[in-house]
Amino acid sequence: RLDLTNNKVVALPQTIGELMSLEILQIGNNLLSSLPSSIGKLSLLKKLDVECNLLNFLPRSLGEAASLEKLCCTSNRLHELPTTLADLPHLKSLMVSNNQLKHLPGNIGLSRSLRILHASKNILMELPQSICSLQSLTILRLDFNRITALPQNFHELIYLEELRLEGNYGMVMPTMDTIICGLSDIMKWSKMRFQGNCRRRKLNIILNVQDVLKQVVKHKVAGYHGEKHNSLVREHIDSEGFQWYQFTADALWGHFLPALKKIWSDDKIDKRGDMRSFPFYKAEVEDALLTFDDAGGRVAVFLNHGRYRRCSCKDRDEKKFVCVPPEAGWMCERPSWLMRKTLMLEQHLTEKRRQDNESAAIQRALEASETASLLYLKSEEGVRFIQACAFSIVDHLRALYSLGYFDRTSKEDGNVPTDVEIDVTNHGSDAVALMAIYTSEIGKILQGIEVTSAKSVAFDLIFRVTKMDFSAGITQEILRLVEVYLQRHYVDFKIQRSKKVAHETNTKMRKIMKSWMGLGLEDAFLQWKIWVKYQIKRRKRDAIVKQQQMQLEFEDKQAQLAYAHDEVEKWCQRWDEFNDRYYWTHIVTGEETWEQPLLEHYLPNAWIDPVSPKCFDSSTAKY
Repeated sequence: RLDLTNNKVVALPQTIGELMSLEILQIGNNLLSSLPSSIGKLSLLKKLDVECNLLNFLPRSLGEAASLEKLCCTSNRLHELPTTLADLPHLKSLMVSNNQLKHLPGNIGLSRSLRILHASKNILMELPQSICSLQSLTILRLDFNRITALPQNFHELIYLEELRLEGNYGMVMPTMDTIICGLSDIMKWSKMRFQGNCRRRKLNIILNVQDVLKQVVKHKVAGYHGEKHNSLVREHIDSEGFQWYQFTADALWGHFLPALKKIWSDDKIDKRGDMRSFPFYKAEVEDALLTFDDAGGRVAVFLNHGRYRRCSCKDRDEKKFVCVPPEAGWMCERPSWLMRKTLMLEQHLTEKRRQDNESAAIQRALEASETASLLYLKSEEGVRFIQACAFSIVDHLRALYSLGYFDRTSKEDGNVPTDVEIDVTNHGSDAVALMAIYTSEIGKILQGIEVTSAKSVAFDLIFRVTKMDFSAGITQEILRLVEVYLQRHYVDFKIQRSKKVAHETNTKMRKIMKSWMGLGLEDAFLQWKIWVKYQIKRRKRDAIVKQQQMQLEFEDKQAQLAYAHDEVEKWCQRWDEFNDRYYWTHIVTGEETWEQPLLEHYLPNAWIDPVSPKCFDSSTAKY
């Protein structure tokens, strides 16, 4: 053991490495600015205390002191730690508080034996991800640094008993509220964040796979070895209310991605809006396909027997063979993935349920309205009402028939007339007026039984009934025809009115719910997107107007400067022999002056020389 504490030691000799039996070295509270590299030769050294010195760095050879268990470098001027500290197999305690460390070694996680780590009062901005691999760590002090976030896998420090993070005022992950609650809450938060990050990673994978399949369909990508496009992928598969893709199990990695990489590298192919890389591993893609779900359930399903219209099967020798068709219209069955074309957000699912409920409510209202209408028509009151209306209409029709003014050609070719055609040349104006009156009365009767578009229905009824023979008067056949016609239109009107009322009610409810709950995330995003586009256009427009104004100001100043130069050049310098001094004469006006004409005399006060404005690029909205 060697104790040199409080001795104002400035340096240690290189020969200290020859103390091969030294186990404890205490040289705290001295004036050391460095340690000799030979200190790594102390193979039996277990404790090294160099606190309260002026050390700027530690020698890399310190990682050769294989027996070192405790290293105390508190209150020095260290800017970084050597990565060789991770090579110390028995290091249990590392104390580097009150230094100037900006980061910890990236390989600190290799020090499996480390139990205590003090790094308080430094200027640490972040922690290395490998710190989460210190499975033996029980005490971690990181207070009074500049750390803003803990590593993603921080919850893997399962044996951690003490954690100090206070004084990191920029900490946002976790927030100070969570830090105050203690270690257990911090670990719970870290685990939840990790699970959320894993889900986001899987979501990103799913979105990229969907984009790959979209491009495969868009470019009609065939197999890498010439397989037909429709033998590897199918689209527009309807199931459970969703649209699905179906592709063979080996198509993504064996065919689609190699073919798409060629497309991505080809500048002649339009790839606007398409992704151009797929930075994922096969294992994590398969895990995402198997486990990811959204509001609508599983996004991808593995099928042992996916059917295809074309066959591209091969044997072990990579030779084609023909499969036995499983069913008429299909050529083969292969293991496949079934993947939804779009994701279902919770908001979309809620909206889908609402639409389904609305449709069901409207259907129930229509059925109830039809049932009520039929019951009324079967009742004594309904029968008497329809019979009275039918008799009144037929009576008017018989009167019109007796006038002989119906256009017979329309009845022969089977077209429903849009109006009653009257031959004015053969009949007087009184007959015309009578025809209009009878037609109007029929329309009023139809309105009385709540028939919409009463005028067109009246003409249709006139066309249908006047095909019959009125010579025998009003017969039961004619009455029955009109009654059935009126009953059908009465039921149709009731159904349409119920449908309209249901739609109006649903529209009002949607407005009320929207005013209560506010805009949804998607609506808010769309509104924000519209606002951003408008702001970009406005900024471009304002920038163009500003550039035009600057250009006009520049040209105006140039014109003023040119005018001043022209005026100055009009003065001619001369010598006055009597006064022995120069004077100037204006060559146009003949004016003379003792003062030398300068540009300033012809320019405005506080003149600033013009500077050419920068060119504005409207595509990038930058100068």
